[in-house]
Amino acid sequence: MAVLDEIAKLAQSNRAEVVIPQLQPIVKWPSGRAPEIQWSEFDSVVSPWLRGNAFEDTVALTYWPLPTPDKLDLLERSVRNEYWQAAAAHFDANQWLSRTAVVVERRNTGRMAIAETYEICEQAAQILSSHPRIRVSIPLEEEQIHLASVQYPKMIPADQLDRLLYAAPGLVSVASGREASWRGRRAHAAHRSARSDPLHRRWS
Repeated sequence: MAVLDEIAKLAQSNRAEVVIPQLQPIVKWPSGRAPEIQWSEFDSVVSPWLRGNAFEDTVALTYWPLPTPDKLDLLERSVRNEYWQAAAAHFDANQWLSRTAVVVERRNTGRMAIAETYEICEQAAQILSSHPRIRVSIPLEEEQIHLASVQYPKMIPADQLDRLLYAAPGLVSVASGREASWRGRRAHAAHRSARSDPLHRRWS
């Protein structure tokens, strides 16, 4: 815990962002029921950073992604949506929701095929439908985004584009969605508008 605090303090003092994906709530998935999420341990670590009382100047971290439990993508869509709904509600209750987003990662490496852009857009649309204020960050450029239509009803609805964060040209790593070239910049997209941050855009 002390090591994580030092990392967070170092990042905050340099006005940088820090993300530790391994920090997750404890989640149980009872059959036929909503997921049971224990936030106490997660909150005990992250809350001082997001409230600012862990730092000398009391300036809170401005971004923290909604935590993605291990193997969440292996569960059914309805179960995943229940988790995202609960996670967004928890962050909202703590007044953190405006500083967060669900990060959709690439599953493949190398050049992105058109089929993968459809898969990412469908995944983003599913997450956006889980909560009216949840936001989603995707490793796509504007021209790669697919909107819902009669032919493709599972794509992103036009009225939800204001909650979609996407990359400006040239910022998506071809190697992995986890590369620093994408991760280091996407943090700022969670709290800046397209006009104030040319590195990231969001629909408006």
